[in-house]
Amino acid sequence: MPTPSTLSAQTPVAEEFCWTLSEAIRTPALWLLILGSIVAPAVGAGVTFHMVAYFTDMGIETTVAIGAISIFALTGAGGSVIWGFLSERVPERFLASSVMILTGATILYLLSVRTTAEAFVFAILFGIAVRGEGALFNVIQAQYYGRGSFGAISGFISPFRMLGLGF
Repeated sequence: MPTPSTLSAQTPVAEEFCWTLSEAIRTPALWLLILGSIVAPAVGAGVTFHMVAYFTDMGIETTVAIGAISIFALTGAGGSVIWGFLSERVPERFLASSVMILTGATILYLLSVRTTAEAFVFAILFGIAVRGEGALFNVIQAQYYGRGSFGAISGFISPFRMLGLGF
């Protein structure tokens, strides 16, 4: 069984270019990531925050609406795993676009939800879709800017993400 030191000696690894925070700040790509990090959490948190009230307004029982939130959370956890797994096989830009399209389509579906079954279908789809954003955001950041300044760049972006959650 090869050890990490013998494995690295046997396997050539492409050297990763790492951006510093000051270099990354000067790129339009970082500001687009920041814009996405504001909009995506604002949409996801807004829908999640009002989900129970919306379902009960549509005539769905409160206990069912609360159950849908639980299903949303559970499928969201699984969704993060799915999107992370896919990010190793499919380009992250394609996946991020897919997450946004799936999230939008799921929210449009929410407008027609009137039954218990539809509420649970929405919760499952929305959980899978909206949790992909967080997983893919980190993958995109690491792919674009490298791992060397990942903490500094993440720390710079984090207040913008919190702003999005606040909206």
